[in-house]
Amino acid sequence: EGKIPVDDGKDTKGVGINRMRIQEIIVMGMVTFPDGTPRAIVMGNDARGYWLKAGDQLGDGILMSVDVKSGEVIFRQDIADPLQIKPYREIVRQLYPVEEERRKK
Repeated sequence: EGKIPVDDGKDTKGVGINRMRIQEIIVMGMVTFPDGTPRAIVMGNDARGYWLKAGDQLGDGILMSVDVKSGEVIFRQDIADPLQIKPYREIVRQLYPVEEERRKK
């Protein structure tokens, strides 16, 4: 009673896409908006859908690019490891059209 909750950054479930880690989201699709901006359609760990564009912040990184033509979404994940040369790593998520997935099987 009367206590203010402390945000320790560990509980990210259901607090919005900008608090979710890259591993906690699923890229569901991509689309180009009428203004020409490519967006990724992702599902968060709260089972909600989000439209993300390049520059949008996540809990542990940023969305760098969305390439609708190639089906690639590239994230830059921040790394808190002092032994690493770069303080980040790129994570590429690739979407495959349904037809291409069928051909692989």
